[in-house]
Formats: sequence, C-alpha cells, structure tokens
Amino acid sequence: REAETLAEEGKKEQLKRKKQCKKFTSAENRDVQLMHFRKEKFVQELEKEIKKLHRLGDQVKTWLKQADIKDKSELNRAKKNIELRYKRGKEFYKDGESSEPKAGDVSLFQQQEQENFEFIHESMQTLREQLDAMDAEMEMISKQKKPNEDRRAMLEGMTDGHKWHIKKMERLLRH
Repeated sequence: REAETLAEEGKKEQLKRKKQCKKFTSAENRDVQLMHFRKEKFVQELEKEIKKLHRLGDQVKTWLKQADIKDKSELNRAKKNIELRYKRGKEFYKDGESSEPKAGDVSLFQQQEQENFEFIHESMQTLREQLDAMDAEMEMISKQKKPNEDRRAMLEGMTDGHKWHIKKMERLLRH
C-alpha cells in the first residue's frame, strides 16, 4: 500500500516537472520571438536613419556647391559629421546582417542543446569507466593480505560521488 502511494506521488511529481519544462520551453520560445521582433524593428529603424543621413549628406553637398554661400566651414564640419555617422551606421548594419544565422541551419538553441546532451553522455561514460576501475581496485585491495584501508575508504567516497553524479545526469537527460 505504501509502495502504491509512493508510486502515485512519484507520477505526480513527474507530471509536475513535465509541466514546468513545457512552461519553460514555451516561455523561452516566446522570449526568442520577442527578441526577433525587437531586432527586426531595430533593423528597420537603423535602415531609416541611414537613408536619412544619406539624404542629409546629399543636401549639404548641394549647399556646398552653391556660390552664394560664403562661409562653408560649418557646412564642411556638418558634412564630416554626417559622413562619420553614415559610415558607423553602415558598419553596424553590416555586422548585424553578417551575424544572422542561415535559414537552412539548425537553430542555435537546438545546436547548443544537442552539444549539452552529448557532453552529458560523454561525462557519464567517463564516470562509469572510472567507477569500474575503482571497483576493480577495491576488489584487489580486499584480496590483499594487508589491505590499505585508507585507500579503500578514499575509493569508496569517490565511488559514492561518481554514482551521485551519474544519477543527477540521468535525471537531466530524462527531463
């Protein structure tokens, strides 16, 4: 009867965790969409400002060509300022465009998630191999006529730690 109660509580806990995972995933997707929307809006504003700077630069150049304007130092300063801002805007725009992921590529999130899963699997395999080696060493120590109890205690502690880490990694992979 207690086993049934524990099993039901375990199932409830598992369902609760699945719901939390789904909430996290949907919230993360919403954040990614919002970030993409903000970036698109920012890019549109940047394009608009670059076009505006280009128009202003052309206007200043036409004023500089006019003969009736005698003091052109202010216009030259304005022209340099506009050209500098225009170049910065163009560089910023190019940097933003070049950092865009390609349409056919796997999303960055999925790629990172896959790398994380591979890392966890590799780490678990390494821990299991080390665990086997420590078990073999503990068997050899116990077969000795004069066993090294300090070494055996250290190996037992390390074995417990390895088992704990493996359990945590398995839990991560399930969720």
